[in-house]
Amino acid sequence: MSRFTTNILKLASGSVIAQILGVLLLPIISRLYSPGDYGVFQLFLAISSVLAVLSCLSYQLAIMLPKKDEDSANITTLCIILVCVVSAISCGVFILLSGWVGEVLKTPDLSQYIIFLPVVVFLNGLYLVLNYWLSRRVRFGAVATAQVANSVSSKAVQIGAGIGSASPQGLVFGLLAGYGAGLLVMLRGIREDLALFKNVSPGNIKRLAVRYKRFPLFTSWSTVANSVSLQVAPLMLASFFSPAVVGFYGMAHMVVNMPMSLIGSATGQVFFQKASEEKNRTGSVKTVVQEVHQRLVSIGIFPILILMIIGEELFGLVLGAQW
Repeated sequence: MSRFTTNILKLASGSVIAQILGVLLLPIISRLYSPGDYGVFQLFLAISSVLAVLSCLSYQLAIMLPKKDEDSANITTLCIILVCVVSAISCGVFILLSGWVGEVLKTPDLSQYIIFLPVVVFLNGLYLVLNYWLSRRVRFGAVATAQVANSVSSKAVQIGAGIGSASPQGLVFGLLAGYGAGLLVMLRGIREDLALFKNVSPGNIKRLAVRYKRFPLFTSWSTVANSVSLQVAPLMLASFFSPAVVGFYGMAHMVVNMPMSLIGSATGQVFFQKASEEKNRTGSVKTVVQEVHQRLVSIGIFPILILMIIGEELFGLVLGAQW
């Protein structure tokens, strides 16, 4: 369990650094961009988030499960193929429906940025797949570094674009730059695993797709439903109010949610890897579950409450005078 704790600290440290940098730079971003600009970006982010979750049909969850790394490599390849297919389909759909989406959400400005959605879906889906692969290979340091690179690159591009000419396009380009930088770090982390992908074949991909077919049949629907439930608020706010209201909501939600995700996301990711490893080794995850819950209880709820309070106070700092 000492290794388990070390891996959590690695991931958590990456999240802490990335989010601290994000918080320090948010006051600058909120003064460069108007609430309306951020509202358009939030709508763009909401749509892309739902599509990105759907891009792998939840097969990325199966990357952790096989006993053999070669089988996991075939699943990873399957996920990459699905990401490419979903991105291509979304490209055709949104090119045709870009104007309609802007009208439905009462945000005409959104239509001119819809063309970037397939690119974001592709980068986001690939980022998700490589995240699971590196977690299986217990390279949480690379994942943490990718998180920092993502945050720094995204905010740097958004600030640079905002200084030049502030518009939602700068925020979208920052999102693309962040995923691109994170992917470069992750790709460097998997270079030594390339030999495992030599056994990738259509037959093996098909066999494993059938073996883990319950993920797209059952898990993908619940995952998409959870994602939609998180993103429905900005979509409804845009329909009933204005992009500026969506901008206020998006900024507030992001700042308040930052502290809450520090420990939980890192623990969940490391636990998934450890539980899969233990299941393949002993056939049971009972011991791992008990020890993890004991450690989580020992952390206590008081530090979490303090972090939540700090997150709420940060919102007042982030809002610029124009907001």
